[in-house]
Amino acid sequence: MTEAGEPAVEVPPPAGPKRYWTRRRLTDWLIARLAEDVPTTAGIDHSFSFPKVYFARHDLPRDWNTFLDDFHAHWPTDEPDLYVDFVRTGVAGLAALRSGEPRWRRRVEEICRAKSVFHFDVTGQVAKYTHAGLPFLRQTRRTLPDLHVWPYDGWHMPAGASCWSRFTRRDGLSQFRRGWIGIEPEVIVRGRADGVQHAGRRAVGILVGVELDEPPAHGCSPGT
Repeated sequence: MTEAGEPAVEVPPPAGPKRYWTRRRLTDWLIARLAEDVPTTAGIDHSFSFPKVYFARHDLPRDWNTFLDDFHAHWPTDEPDLYVDFVRTGVAGLAALRSGEPRWRRRVEEICRAKSVFHFDVTGQVAKYTHAGLPFLRQTRRTLPDLHVWPYDGWHMPAGASCWSRFTRRDGLSQFRRGWIGIEPEVIVRGRADGVQHAGRRAVGILVGVELDEPPAHGCSPGT
């Protein structure tokens, strides 16, 4: 985490029986930080939505809140001691009613040659992280209704608002330096938003931006 452009520091997990971060402990910590009166930009390294074909296959509207609620109803991986593989194997949840195929990818994933969110059990997979993380993203959003999740709540972040977005590791950024995909590390490192310096802005991670000549006036539709 970095405060107002200062050098980033690693945040240790809170005291407890486990000496490492878990998704539940990280979610609780993030909610507490994002609820503070400090504009904060945070990033999580998993997908926030699924390809368009998923919405078509399951007859779902391309509405992000509806998508999150529907996914949670079938993959409740934020429940205690409930792991992704338990849902995949039918021990819990309703995975058979809300699954996809490994070849399904969003346009952005095709351009940067990323793996599908449905491609499990391979090196560098994002599928398990995404299926585990989406219910916690929903939980955070429901707890903090004023949190701006980029770009689904709009391409432009309101002044003084805290923001949450997808980020990727620095060693993978070169994949995005092509076409209309762009990297904006300054948004995080220098605590900037929309090209404007904000004193006191706190940030975590690296934002992956979408470069367009004329950004849409409203948020990004799921499946984009």
